[in-house]
Amino acid sequence: MESVSIRRQPRGSRKTILHRKTSSDMKAGFLANFENIIKDDSTAAILSTVDNEMKLKKKATAQRRMSWTEKTEELVTTESQSLVNLPLDALRNKMGELLQNNVDQLKLLSFSNAIMMETNLSACLLHLIDAIFDATSAAACSIFILDDSMQSMDEYRHNAYRDDRPERTMSARTGIGQQVLSCQERMIYIANMDDSKYNELDIRPSHVVDGEEIKYPCVLYTSVYDHTGRPLAIVEVSRKNIDSMNEHCIKITRAISLIGANAMRSARLHEEMTSARRHSDALLEISQALSNELETNDVIDRILKVAKDVINPQHVSLYLIDEESGDLLSVNNEEVRIPAGEDTVEGYVAGNNEIRKIDDISSPQNELKLGDNADHTNIVTKNVICAPVADTDGKVLAVITAVNKTGSEGLLISFGDEDELIIGAIADSAGVALHKAALLENVKSEQKKNKSLISVMKAVNQSKDNMDALVNNLVAVAYDIIEVDKVTLYLVDDANQALVCTVSKLKDMEGNRYPFGMNVAGRVAASGETLTVQDAGAIPEVFAEFEEKGYTAKNLLCMPIRDHRNKLVAVIELVNKKNNGAFTLDDESILGAFGDEVASTLKRVVLEKAFQHKSASGDDDQVVSLIEQYSKNMFKTPKPNGPVATPAQVSPKVKSAGLRARRGGSVAFPGKLQIMGNSPGKLDMQNVKLIESQSASPRSSAFSTTPDSKEKLLEQLSSWEFDVLLCDRSELVVYGQEMLDYYHTKEEFHVKQGRLEAFLTAVNANYRDNAFHSIFHAYAVMHVAFLMLTKNGADQFLTSKDVYGVLIGSLAHDLDHPGTTNDYQKNSRSPLALLYNDRSVLENHHAATCFKLMSSAETNILSELNNEDFAYVRKLIIEVILKTDMVNHFDMVKNMQALADKQDKDYSNFFSIESEQDRFELSTLVVHCADLSNPAYPKFDMTKNWCQRVCQEFSLQVELEKSAGIPVTAFMEGLNNEHSIAKLQIGFVNYVILPLWKATSLLLPKVEEQTSNCVNNVKEWQMIVDRSESPVKELLGEGGGGGEKEADSDSGEEE
Repeated sequence: MESVSIRRQPRGSRKTILHRKTSSDMKAGFLANFENIIKDDSTAAILSTVDNEMKLKKKATAQRRMSWTEKTEELVTTESQSLVNLPLDALRNKMGELLQNNVDQLKLLSFSNAIMMETNLSACLLHLIDAIFDATSAAACSIFILDDSMQSMDEYRHNAYRDDRPERTMSARTGIGQQVLSCQERMIYIANMDDSKYNELDIRPSHVVDGEEIKYPCVLYTSVYDHTGRPLAIVEVSRKNIDSMNEHCIKITRAISLIGANAMRSARLHEEMTSARRHSDALLEISQALSNELETNDVIDRILKVAKDVINPQHVSLYLIDEESGDLLSVNNEEVRIPAGEDTVEGYVAGNNEIRKIDDISSPQNELKLGDNADHTNIVTKNVICAPVADTDGKVLAVITAVNKTGSEGLLISFGDEDELIIGAIADSAGVALHKAALLENVKSEQKKNKSLISVMKAVNQSKDNMDALVNNLVAVAYDIIEVDKVTLYLVDDANQALVCTVSKLKDMEGNRYPFGMNVAGRVAASGETLTVQDAGAIPEVFAEFEEKGYTAKNLLCMPIRDHRNKLVAVIELVNKKNNGAFTLDDESILGAFGDEVASTLKRVVLEKAFQHKSASGDDDQVVSLIEQYSKNMFKTPKPNGPVATPAQVSPKVKSAGLRARRGGSVAFPGKLQIMGNSPGKLDMQNVKLIESQSASPRSSAFSTTPDSKEKLLEQLSSWEFDVLLCDRSELVVYGQEMLDYYHTKEEFHVKQGRLEAFLTAVNANYRDNAFHSIFHAYAVMHVAFLMLTKNGADQFLTSKDVYGVLIGSLAHDLDHPGTTNDYQKNSRSPLALLYNDRSVLENHHAATCFKLMSSAETNILSELNNEDFAYVRKLIIEVILKTDMVNHFDMVKNMQALADKQDKDYSNFFSIESEQDRFELSTLVVHCADLSNPAYPKFDMTKNWCQRVCQEFSLQVELEKSAGIPVTAFMEGLNNEHSIAKLQIGFVNYVILPLWKATSLLLPKVEEQTSNCVNNVKEWQMIVDRSESPVKELLGEGGGGGEKEADSDSGEEE
C-alpha cells in the first residue's frame, strides 16, 4: 500500500497557486485526491496525517484571526475527524456525498455568478429554470411569475419543455398556487399526481411527444420570496417516475430558488430603473424636440415621430379639433373627419380630457370604436391608446392615437402603464408646443397684418395724386402679403349693381363689367360673403370660368371689401396660392385687415373714377362742379409751402405753439376749419386757423381759483370734472399741496415748513411750455392719481410711503419733457439717448430730474426719512416714472388681466398690503392709468382739449423729423383736420386705452365709470367722423339713385 504525504505549503505561495488555478483544475484535483484516498487501505496513515493537520491548524488559529480560507480548512478538518472511526465502505459513501455536495456547491456558485450578472428579468428567469432543470435532472421545469395585482401567475417554461400548447396561468388566490404560497414549508411535494387530490388540475404538467400528451406524476412546487417576504413566483419541477425526487433534489431546488429570488428582485428593480430612465429620457427628448419647433406643421410631424419612436406602435395619428364643429380632423388624411361625440375612442378622449387604453378594440364588450381606419389602412387594429392634447388652460386642442404596440420580436403586445405615462407626457408637451405654435402663428398673422397696413400706407403716400398707380400699388401689396399667382380687384359700380375689373393679371379682363351674381366675384358681391375654394376642379362652374380665359384655377379666395358703414366698395379675388399651399383662416384674416385698411382709399378711387367719367362725358355741369370742388378738398394731398424749417427756425415756434391755458379761457378743439389764402387746394398747419369751439366756456364757479377753505378745495379735487387747464400755474401749487396734505404727508414724513411748497415751485419751473407735456399735464395726472387713491379705493392696499411716492411720482413723471418721443430721441441720436443707452430715454431723464431737484436742502422733501425709508420711496418714485414708458403698456395690461383671472370676484383679494410686489404693481398701475386718463374724462370737451394739444405736439415733431432728415412718425402726419384726428383717437382708445381701463376696473371696480366714459367719448369721435364723411355718402349714391337726386313733388322728400 502506498503512503500518502500531505505537505502544507507556505501561505503566500499557496495563495498564489490558488489564484492561478481555474475552477475546472480545482475540481479535477479535488476528485483525484479523493480517488487516491478511497483506493488506499492505509486508514491509519490518513488519520495520522489529518491529526497533524489539526494540530497545525489549532496553532495557526491561535496566533491570528482566521481568514475565509482558514475557516474553510477548519471545516474540512472537522469533517475529517468525523471520518476516523468509519468503516471503509461508509467512508467511501461519505466521501462521495461530500464530492456531490462540492459539485452542487460549484453549480450553485456558477449559477449565482451567471444570474447575478443578469439585469433582464426574462434572461434571469431562463437562467433560473435552466439551473434547476440541470441540477435536478428534471423532465420538465417551469416558473410561474406573480403579477402586480397578486391575483395570478403566468408560466415561463424551460426550452426543452416548449411545444405548441399555450403557456399556463396559475391562480394565486385559489388551488395549488394559494396553498404553496401560504403553507409554512412554502413548498408542496406530490409523489404521485395520479393518486392525489391535484390530479384533475388544469395546470398539471404534461408534454406532447409525437402527438401524444405525457403527464408527469412526480411534481415539486416551491415558492420564491424576496428578502422582504414578498412572494415573487412558484417553481414547478416535474419527473417522469413516481416519487423519484429525493431530498437532495428538493434542497438544490430550494437553494437555487433562493439565489434566484434575489436576482429576480434585482432584475425587476433594474427594469423599473430602466423604465424610469426611458420615461425621463422620453420626456427630455420630447421637450427638446418640441421646443425647437415653431411651425405648427413641424410640431405635428415631430409629435408623431417622437410618439412612434418611444412607444413603438405600428401607427400614430393626430386629430386636431375643429373649434366650430368640434369634429376631429386628421392631420394625416384631409378626408378623415371624426364627428364630435363619445361613441368613438377619439371623441370620448376629447370630450372627457382623459387617456383611454383598450387592449382589444374588436371585443364585443368594448363600447367604443375607433373613429376611422382610413389613417392606417392595411393595418388590422388590435389594441389602441389615445390621449388628449390640451393647452395650459386645459382646453383640448387635439388627440393623439397609437395603435398596435409591437414588442422587441415584432409581435403585438398590449400597451402598458409606462406607455400611458409616456403618451401622457407626449400629449402634455405637444399641447404646450401646439399652443406656442398657435401663438407664434397669431403673432406672424398680426405681423403680416401690420405689414399689410404699413404697405398700404406707403402705397397711398407714394401715389396720392395718381389713382391708377394707387390701385396698382394696393394690388401689389396684396401679392406681397399673401403669395398667390393672380390677384384681381373689382370696384363696385353701385348705381348699376355691377363690378368693374380694375386690375388683373389677365389684362383682357380690365375694364370689363360684371353684374352682381355673374362669375365668382359677382356672386360674392351679391351675397356679401367671403368664398374660399380649396379645389376649384371639384366645382365645374368655377373651373370652367377660368378655363374660358385660358387660365387654370386650383384654389381661390374671394372677399368683399366694405367701408366702416358696411357698404360694399370692392371685391378682391386671389387665385392659386403658391407652393401648392391652401388658403387658411389666417389668410382670410389678413386679407380682411387689408380690406378694412384700403376700403376708404378705394372709396376715394371710386369717386375719382366717377369724377373722371363725368368730366369726360361733360354731362351735368353742376354735378361735375360739385365733385371737383369736393375732390380738391378731400382727395388732394397738401404739398409743403416752400422748404421745411430748420431746427433753429422751429424751436421758437415750439414755444409759441405750446398753448398755455390761462384763467378764464382755454384753447378749444377746432370745431371748424377755415381755409386761408388763395389756394383752397392746399391744407397744412399754416393754413389752419383755430376757431374756438362753441362748447368752450369760462371755468365754472364751482372751481374757483381763489379757494377760501380746505373744504372747498377738497370738493373741487374730489370731482372728475375738475379741469386743470382752467387754472393758473400759481394755483396748481396750492392744489398740489392740498392733495399731499390730505394724506398728512408733512406730518408723516416730517417735511419742514416751506420745503414742500419750494419743491412744488421747483417742479413748476422745470416743466417746459409744451402744448401737451406741460405742468398742466403733470397736475392732471397727479389729480387723477389722487382720485384713484381716494375715490376708487386704491389707497386701501397701499402704505403711507406708497401713497407719497405715487403722488410725487405722478407729478414729476414728465419733468423737463422736450415735447418729442423716445423714438425721436433715439433717431436723432440726442444727448439724452446717448446718456441712457436708448432705453426709456425720457422716463429716465424725468426720474433723474426729479431727484436732482431734491438735491438741494430747500427742496428735499425726503430729507427726514431714514435710510431704509428713503431707499424705498426713491425706488418707488423711479419705478412709477419708468413704467409710464409705453413699451410697458401691453405687458401691464396683460399682467392685470392675468391677476384678475387668478383671483375670485372679491377685489379685496387682488392686492395684499403686506406684499411689496403687490404695492409696487398697484402704484405703477395707478400712475400709468392717470397718465392715459384723457379719454376717461366725463366731459368730451376736456378730452378734446387734451387731444388737440397732443396732436399739436405730434405735428411739431413731424416738422422736426423732416427738418432733421430722419424717418417721419407715420401716425403723427396729417393730423390737421378733425376727421383724421377723430379716426386716430377712435383706434387709440379702442385698442390702447380701453383695454387698460377695463383691466383696471376688474381690480378696482369703481373704475368702471371711467371705462364707460372712454366708450362714450369714442361715440363722440365717431360722430365727428360720420359728419366729416357725409358728403362722400351723397356722392357715392347711398339711397340716392347713384348720386342723382330726384325730387318727389308729392312728398317733398329727397331720395
